[in-house]
Amino acid sequence: MNSIWELETFYRKRNVIIIGAGFTGLWSAISIKEKHPEKSVVIIERNTIPLGASSRNAGFACFGSLTEIIADSQKMGWDKTLQLVKMRFEGLQKIRHYFHTSTIDFELNGGYEIVNNEAPLAHIEVVNEKLKMITGLTHTYSLKQDKIKVFGLGKSSFLIENPCEGSLHSGKLLQKLLEKCHGLNVEFLFGTEVTHVEEATTEVKVYLSADLFIKTDQVIYCTNAFTSKFLEKEQITPARGQILLTEPIEGLKLKGTFHYDEGY
Repeated sequence: MNSIWELETFYRKRNVIIIGAGFTGLWSAISIKEKHPEKSVVIIERNTIPLGASSRNAGFACFGSLTEIIADSQKMGWDKTLQLVKMRFEGLQKIRHYFHTSTIDFELNGGYEIVNNEAPLAHIEVVNEKLKMITGLTHTYSLKQDKIKVFGLGKSSFLIENPCEGSLHSGKLLQKLLEKCHGLNVEFLFGTEVTHVEEATTEVKVYLSADLFIKTDQVIYCTNAFTSKFLEKEQITPARGQILLTEPIEGLKLKGTFHYDEGY
């Protein structure tokens, strides 16, 4: 049984409830508070810290590899592909604007893609021309055969460089985003799981147990692979990703982020 003090403070009605304290949830809260500082925003996270894809990834500050952009353009057309690339490019700029690169270990070492057939090379000029208005570069992608030996990638046929991509420390970025949220008076309920959500015409009830809920005007789902748990009527099928992470390797020749065949 919750006391009147708890119901009128921690569990009081908010203007916006965000479910999930990963990158998407934190950036969403920051954006809302910067545009509407008067709105009350609370982020509900079932873990004691942000867990999931935001803290368990390879640290790629992605722009997109050549074969990925070629594939996207063929699947959804150039207009949507360029919108997506523009969001990525501006997103990386925003991260560097908000946080000093040293505080999140951001390194703009460039992205590289290993290609073992000539087909993608025929698209480089077209892709570069399309991306020029976004990156401001004449050659967003260029062939760098000399670096194959430098990086110790002797079995690779072609190596394509993209100077717009970098890497960062995901944990440190999450910490900085949390600090930014606290500074904007975003509230948090960590270690709290949302059981279900009831949406009505005038308000939404976000349930934390069978008889405990928080009312809100708007709810934002930032739960990535678990969104289908709440939006059961939507056709959302999560894809599993897997990475292997090591400590820094002394003498490693690789410097930058590396992709292969439309992926990492």
